[in-house]
Amino acid sequence: MSYEVHVEELDAVRRRLKITVPAREVQEEIEGAVRELARSAKVPGFRPGRVPRGVLEKRFGDRLRADVNEKLMRSSLAEALEKEHIAPLSPPEILTTPDDDDGCLRYSATVEVKPVVEAHDYHGLELDRPLAPVEPAEIDAVLDRWRESQAQLDPVDDRSEVQSGDVALVDFVARVDGRAMDPVEGRQVEVGSSGMPPEFDEALVGATLGTVVHARVQYAADHSEPRLAGRAVEFEITPQKIFAKRLPELDDEFAKDVGDCASLAELRDRVRTRLEAEAAKQADAAVRRAAVTALVQRHTELVLPTSMVERRLEGMIDDVRNEWKQRRIWPANESDIVPKLREQFAEQARDQVRLALVLEAISRQEGLAEVSDQEIDDAIESMIGTADVPAEQAQAYARHPDVRAGVRGRLIQSKAMDHVVERAIVTTVEKESDIADVRESV
Repeated sequence: MSYEVHVEELDAVRRRLKITVPAREVQEEIEGAVRELARSAKVPGFRPGRVPRGVLEKRFGDRLRADVNEKLMRSSLAEALEKEHIAPLSPPEILTTPDDDDGCLRYSATVEVKPVVEAHDYHGLELDRPLAPVEPAEIDAVLDRWRESQAQLDPVDDRSEVQSGDVALVDFVARVDGRAMDPVEGRQVEVGSSGMPPEFDEALVGATLGTVVHARVQYAADHSEPRLAGRAVEFEITPQKIFAKRLPELDDEFAKDVGDCASLAELRDRVRTRLEAEAAKQADAAVRRAAVTALVQRHTELVLPTSMVERRLEGMIDDVRNEWKQRRIWPANESDIVPKLREQFAEQARDQVRLALVLEAISRQEGLAEVSDQEIDDAIESMIGTADVPAEQAQAYARHPDVRAGVRGRLIQSKAMDHVVERAIVTTVEKESDIADVRESV
């Protein structure tokens, strides 16, 4: 197909292609369309295949010309984009030019493209590595959690009133705007440290078994469960049984039971080693986060493609929706929540797109853009992990071009980040320990 194309650079992320398809090409396409139409058109008073050309053009001319123009624009634009090595990020904005009566088809197509990025100032970043020392209190916290996991519950038969520190077996109903949610039966609540709202525990203190007590809880507007965010919830709570929690003694026998250690001292040493490894892992992660922040701040001048930012933003909102689905909740006011999520995530989405462009540039500039099929296979296998997925489904997933392209992109970014961190000036600084952050998995 013959045509003329002129590419205009509007800005760092937009290109306008002005394309002219010559009259000869247009006329040939029209002739073919007329012949095809003549074979199939049904016009009153004429037999199929016998409709005169003049009648066809008068009756179907506008639609026929529109169809021909659309076909020619679609094919010529695809060829022009390939010829000019332009990879559009979004569907083109097409604008046709008024007919000059010469039979040519003229139009322009504006597309978004990735900007040509040159990363800078990414060697020798000065980064802190905040490392928290392992304090004896942290080891105690881990051992206390393990004791809690081994606790025995002894029925309390000599009283019927709930006290702070008891483990109460309760039934309750929560009402939001007067509408009852699904009732909960047989929930174990440790009064005073149950994880329930303080008002819930306070209502239980002094409550008599079998008697309904009430608690009103005002949830914060940013509460993690959309159904409760910003709402007042009325609880009707009925304690049914009382238990006293009995913890195992913290001794050598405990060490043998939970850690297969010969002594409590050996168990404490093992916990310390694991906590130190976890602290080092968190410190290294903090270095990478600091590197991300530094790279983003050093490249604020980048012009970001709107379509890339929008896709990242939609992906972040989809993640929230998936979380709702996994937790089996779906907010009734989703139409109100989503605009707030868009506003909340907008800057984060822009930063993530900026970082992706910078890391891609670093990988290109440092010759790190090569990723082998084996690396992709290994990464996908790690992603699938031990998930209970049929073998055929897993194999199809691993072969899917979009999946492999996405994994390849992430591997390239990871290599670029490794390069930046390896050449950074990293200073280990002492971070204050936070016992609340000690992981239960340690």
